Amino acid sequence: MDRKTMLALLLSMTVILSYSYFFAPPQKKIASPDVGKEEMTVPSTRDSEKNSMKKESVTKIPEVAVVPPEGKLSTASNSAMDITFSERGGCIASATLRKSEIIKKSSIDIAKPLYPPAQPLAIKHSGQPEIDPYGLYEQIQGQAGAGEVSYRKNFGDIQITKSYSISPQGFTLAGRFELKNIGSADLPINDSLRISAGAVAALTQSEKDSFLGLDYMDDQGRIKRVAASRLRAEKEERVGIKWLALRNQFFAIVLRPDTPAAGYSAGKVRMKNGPDALEASLLIPSMILKAGETRTLNIRIYMGPKEYSALEAFGAAGVIDFGWFGFLGKWILKGLNVLYSICGNYGVAIILLTIIIRIILYPLNQKSFRSMKEMQKLQPKIAALQEKHKDDPKRKQEEMMKIYKEHGVNPAGGCLPLLIQMPILIAFFRVLQNAVELWGAPFCLWMKDLSEPDALWMIGTGEYTLPFVGRIINGKPYLLLNVLPILMLVVFYIQQKMTPTGGMASSPEQQQSQKMMAYLTPVMFGVIFYNMPAGLNLYFAVSTLLGILQQKYMIR
Repeated sequence: MDRKTMLALLLSMTVILSYSYFFAPPQKKIASPDVGKEEMTVPSTRDSEKNSMKKESVTKIPEVAVVPPEGKLSTASNSAMDITFSERGGCIASATLRKSEIIKKSSIDIAKPLYPPAQPLAIKHSGQPEIDPYGLYEQIQGQAGAGEVSYRKNFGDIQITKSYSISPQGFTLAGRFELKNIGSADLPINDSLRISAGAVAALTQSEKDSFLGLDYMDDQGRIKRVAASRLRAEKEERVGIKWLALRNQFFAIVLRPDTPAAGYSAGKVRMKNGPDALEASLLIPSMILKAGETRTLNIRIYMGPKEYSALEAFGAAGVIDFGWFGFLGKWILKGLNVLYSICGNYGVAIILLTIIIRIILYPLNQKSFRSMKEMQKLQPKIAALQEKHKDDPKRKQEEMMKIYKEHGVNPAGGCLPLLIQMPILIAFFRVLQNAVELWGAPFCLWMKDLSEPDALWMIGTGEYTLPFVGRIINGKPYLLLNVLPILMLVVFYIQQKMTPTGGMASSPEQQQSQKMMAYLTPVMFGVIFYNMPAGLNLYFAVSTLLGILQQKYMIR
């Protein structure tokens, strides 16, 4: 990766980090369960075109706890996961994904039993009749061992029957919810009826709000994303929804009703001595059940990794955010997986894909390098012109453009190739940042997990987390010695010393500034990337090293 590419990425990341630090809403203090909360309700608004309504209540982030499932439990399993159902709520008590070729690190429960958030597929209605999401259901039929189980409970004049069927393979199951009016009069069900998606927690405390969020596809087919940082308060939005997803960096719970839902409600919670989590529910359209009438709601559920082919087959590939250049990201991910199928190591696959991309971009890099060399040759003439016409900027600009034209040099020649290749580099960055395939994937030696920093060793730092070089692991702060960011810093410094300045330093002051940049830029990159995943740092280190070799070849 040449210097201009690195500088462009540095500027982009600096803007993003600066915005998050200086302009993001301040983090609110945690309220203990026995402390009262101040609440402000924002009036509902209705958009005449979209027929949507939003309502937010500003509260302190509630603290929740992981509690053991209550009631009689039944477990249904397939080759990929174990789903435990409970009579308490007649819903999912836990969803444990087994260690596999996709989930390399360890088995993981992505539907932790938190309280007070309702568990996945719990039904709640705050109107009449009131439906308690924690009510004790009766298991009426089905064999969990065969992948099917059903529950039933009466709430006043409404009878709810829940039936579940887990797919023989993969990470999906089907839910069938029957609402029957067992009374003698019509029964109106208002729009507070909701089906819970449960809660998804950040994988680590260091992740915070970086990847935690809610996604949905509206009834127009548009994908909307709501970051956890925007859900410090409980939020309700009325909009047609085809599917709703709760996700962290590598996993997601997705609900896909057979007919669009009326909206969603969501809020952030904070696990005691743990990371933040996000809980959400689908809002079901209001209805009137006539005496003896039964309404059926069918929902397909995905509970698994953010693996592109699995989510695409489920119909919710949009859960994976490839960024602005998603069309490139999809092909880069496919290429990475193809190379892995050949070599069997994602670290090696990243190196091979980096080499392939370098080869593809070689003509552009070569053109940029030659343009900078030509600009460097013109430096004495440019400096003389600037001195001669320092009091006449217009004349100075005209003479400079005349020199460029005479020598066939385009001043922007070093930048245009960079602009063309930037989408590929950004897409590669996003793929490596979000690929569940790297979760627990080893490379070599001490690098056992490409989704984590490549710490050679770590030292506990007591109660304090050191900025930039510290990290919270299992609730405790550590100082890490990460090797790849240091290697990247070294090779980037070497490349900067080799890169022609492009004729831009026309005065001693500018030359001194360039020397300072040669030292400061690698350090800034080292700080920014120090706690980045090993897979990302491996890509940048290899790409920069290949850039050095390419420059040596072109200098000959």
